Amino acid sequence: PLSVSDTVSTKTNVVHGDSYTVSVTAKGGKTGNYTYDWQYSIYPDKNFTSTTRTDMDGKSLNGKSSLTIADATRDIYYRCKVRDGSSEPVFSKPVKINVAPKIHSITSDGYGVALKPNATYKITVNATCGDKMTYMWEYSVNGTQWIKSTNPGYNTKTATYVNREENHLKTIYYRCTVTCAGSKSTATIK
Repeated sequence: PLSVSDTVSTKTNVVHGDSYTVSVTAKGGKTGNYTYDWQYSIYPDKNFTSTTRTDMDGKSLNGKSSLTIADATRDIYYRCKVRDGSSEPVFSKPVKINVAPKIHSITSDGYGVALKPNATYKITVNATCGDKMTYMWEYSVNGTQWIKSTNPGYNTKTATYVNREENHLKTIYYRCTVTCAGSKSTATIK
């Protein structure tokens, strides 16, 4: 009988924009002339759609025992439907690719500036992902023990902070964890 291995990937945890390759191995069947139909879904067990990815010359990347994804955009499952021309098709077990947001920068309008006590400043994180992103800002006075921020913007890409009198002239660390469909990336600034 025709059989196919579980889907494997060169990477299962990637950052938005990274590349990875999924592959399967087919065995048996009546003819040994295998055809491969790569399919994807945001669900592990339903709504799979055949990929329409093409190379730079417009040729389909589908139809081979492996498929390279050059631009990861969101968490996704891949599986492969394999036929040999005369047997019933078989499906590989899907593999999940976790795509974390790509953080491009974290900046502050107060960075490198002598702030007066009680002056306000903003810190902004710039990230990309193929799905809705959420943000969680934290701060620390030592870079190891973190406190969840409740300042304005604590759950947006830009948080507002006040240079409190007790922290004036101290180094304060800030970090933002950006989550996209369950995968996370974190950036820190001091």
